[in-house]
Amino acid sequence: MNIEAKYLNIKWKNENEIEEVKENFLSEKLEYIDDNAYFLQLYTYTKIDNLYAQIAFQLDDDNIIPVILLNNGRKKVLKK
Repeated sequence: MNIEAKYLNIKWKNENEIEEVKENFLSEKLEYIDDNAYFLQLYTYTKIDNLYAQIAFQLDDDNIIPVILLNNGRKKVLKK
C-alpha cells in the first residue's frame, strides 16, 4: 500500500474560494507496524504565517478507514 502525507497551508480568498495552497512533504518517517497499521508522529500548530496548517493523507486503497490515535487513547476517524 502506498501512503502519501503532507502539510498543507491553505490561503482562502473567501469562505468558498481558495486563493493558494502550499504543500510541504513531511520529513517524519512513516513506520510500518503491520499490514493494518502504520505510525506517524506529527506536530501541528494553530497558525503558520497567519494561515491554518492542515495535514493531508492520500491512500491508494479505498477500503482503508484512516484514523488518528489521540493522546487520550481514543480514535478519531478521518474524512475521506
